[in-house]
Amino acid sequence: MSRYAGLRQRVPTAIALAVALLLVLFALPAVFTTVLVALVVLSGAWEWSAFLKLQQALWRHAYVLLVGVTCLAAWQYSRAPGALSLLMGIAAIWWLVAFAWVMFAPTRGGRGVTAIAGLCVMVPAGVALQHLRFEDNGAWVLLFALVVVMRRRRVSRCATCGVTFCKTSRKRSIARSKSCTPIACVCA
Repeated sequence: MSRYAGLRQRVPTAIALAVALLLVLFALPAVFTTVLVALVVLSGAWEWSAFLKLQQALWRHAYVLLVGVTCLAAWQYSRAPGALSLLMGIAAIWWLVAFAWVMFAPTRGGRGVTAIAGLCVMVPAGVALQHLRFEDNGAWVLLFALVVVMRRRRVSRCATCGVTFCKTSRKRSIARSKSCTPIACVCA
């Protein structure tokens, strides 16, 4: 078997998915983007439900339903004046709490904590992506955001202070460069 056999399958798949994404963003009405975002968020909820270590598929489906209903409620709420800013502010506070949690108390929470963390991650992301699409030039902004998120680099450098950080284990990063740290710089 060729060492490029997997690549021969992945490249056409990636091209097909990219074409489908571009069609949804630019050729179809914005409501199709909403459907696509909902499918991605619900798929993420299904994957997140595996973290809960639920024994029966029924409970995993129930978690996906909970995320879906919460997304729908958050979307409806976010359409009120000022509500989107409040929702995104709460999401930003959640990410600060999650960052501190991972840095200073890297322990795994129970099922309830994990389920709430999943809601705090997926619901604001889904609402934000939907709102991005409905803005002026929203398709372009959404495409730019997806490209920025999907672009993978092994080593990055902070534009503010020049600190280098790696996406690899600390042991390998120290062997490669003494200035690599395993986390992103948080100076701003």
